[in-house]
Amino acid sequence: MSAGFSDAVPDYATIKAGTATGPQLTRGSNALVLWVYGFGLRAEDVLRFEIRGPKGTVFAHDATMPKAQAQMMRAAGLKRKQNLWPKGAYQGIVKLIQNGNELENKIVQFEF
Repeated sequence: MSAGFSDAVPDYATIKAGTATGPQLTRGSNALVLWVYGFGLRAEDVLRFEIRGPKGTVFAHDATMPKAQAQMMRAAGLKRKQNLWPKGAYQGIVKLIQNGNELENKIVQFEF
């Protein structure tokens, strides 16, 4: 799996090509989006998204795969609710869960 942060859902072709750098996130970015690209997912696999900020978990979401996919891209995140994102370190964690067991995880980080 590969993963990253963006301020919007990235273009699938860019993710697939491995060229997704996205705009530089700022404290004024409208959203924090955590994306993942992976291979060989099965129906009912779960992708667990979590974004942690300087004050703890700010977002968590589970996405269940509706069918088997040789390649896939998913994204999840949240819009900014205050004037600026809090200053500090942010961590994105995506876990691949199959039959209740964590098979793989990817962690990405950045700091404002």
